[in-house]
Amino acid sequence: MNERLPSVESRETPKTVLDYLRNKHATIMNDYRTPDGHYSEHCGLIAIDIAKLLLASGRQPYIAKVSEDVREGGIIRSKTLSPTIYEGRVTWGAHQVCCCDGQAFDPMIDGPVAVEDYTRTVFGEDVEMEVLIPHEQIEEFINR
Repeated sequence: MNERLPSVESRETPKTVLDYLRNKHATIMNDYRTPDGHYSEHCGLIAIDIAKLLLASGRQPYIAKVSEDVREGGIIRSKTLSPTIYEGRVTWGAHQVCCCDGQAFDPMIDGPVAVEDYTRTVFGEDVEMEVLIPHEQIEEFINR
């Protein structure tokens, strides 16, 4: 059963998070590759890095999973997710993003965006999101 995403709560984003988003945005513009271009970035690791910064600021972040099953001719498969900034060059079957206080934090976009607007902003369409790692378990997950 899907856990509902927490509602919006207005809070100022910590500077450490904004700096991270800005710096990482500059490096992932190369089709979601590491700065040297040899490896693909990993959304789960990026989400954890952001969660650590939010935890250090006294926040309660969680990791959300963006994915949706589609049925085609009796077969169920993952919906193809294609971030609009990559113009079809990068696609996934699922994506992870750090969320907190009603906002999603993803370096593919300039700054935080309301959770309810996140998938339309990043993928150009509404896609299902669910809590993958709730805030009550995030510290334990990071520290293991």
